Amino acid sequence: MEALKGSWPWMADLQIKYIVPNGHTCGGALINSQWVLSAAHCFQDPIMRKPGAWRIHLGNHNKFTKDEGEQVRFVERIVIYDDIPPVIFEKNGEFDMDHDIALLKLNAPVKFTKYVKPICLPDPYTQLSIIDNCYAIGWGATRGTGSSDALKQAYHPIQSTVLCSRLVGGSFNPQTMICAGSMAPLNGVCHGDSGGPLLCELNKVWKIVGVASYVTDGTGTEGLCGLKGRPSVFNKIQVKLGWIRRMINRYT
Repeated sequence: MEALKGSWPWMADLQIKYIVPNGHTCGGALINSQWVLSAAHCFQDPIMRKPGAWRIHLGNHNKFTKDEGEQVRFVERIVIYDDIPPVIFEKNGEFDMDHDIALLKLNAPVKFTKYVKPICLPDPYTQLSIIDNCYAIGWGATRGTGSSDALKQAYHPIQSTVLCSRLVGGSFNPQTMICAGSMAPLNGVCHGDSGGPLLCELNKVWKIVGVASYVTDGTGTEGLCGLKGRPSVFNKIQVKLGWIRRMINRYT
């Protein structure tokens, strides 16, 4: 369903500058005034690893129009987890997404407003469960109707690691991944949602617990979006907190 304008003020729209009229490619989440968290596979192509290729929109709702409160920044630095080379993302026809996380340093700090705010990082010992109030958000494709012009949200309850291992297949690693989704058809992340946040309301505070990585058809490889009984897979933020803080300190 379409999100209310301004309801997710940390959402970032990652656009390739050279694509017109709109270069939306991935999502991300603002975690402080100058850093955005996203997925490493968004930068798999060597051209996309160049900071100058990107433009970041924050505070926008419709990706084709300029919205009230929208701020635009460019990318000064792209930090891939352990500088993973593109070839690592695919092994023997299967995707290896254990460390599908990246940080973008903006060329200038954003101004915090009601439309642009950072999301909180989780506590490293947070225990997630199916009863938590969790959502995935993004401008990705809405199956059968093309990409979404307006920001969408979908309820994404956390699924158990046992169920995820069975439904997702051998690519699922519970140490580095979370799977979530309502299991209903046509409800999940899709192309263009990569890097977007999995958000959970924990003790009345919204926190980012994952970044959108992939969906599968149950064979361990990428599959169609929105299949019944196939949850979405997110890279787990809790196990990357140390890396996130080290990289921000190193490059600030």
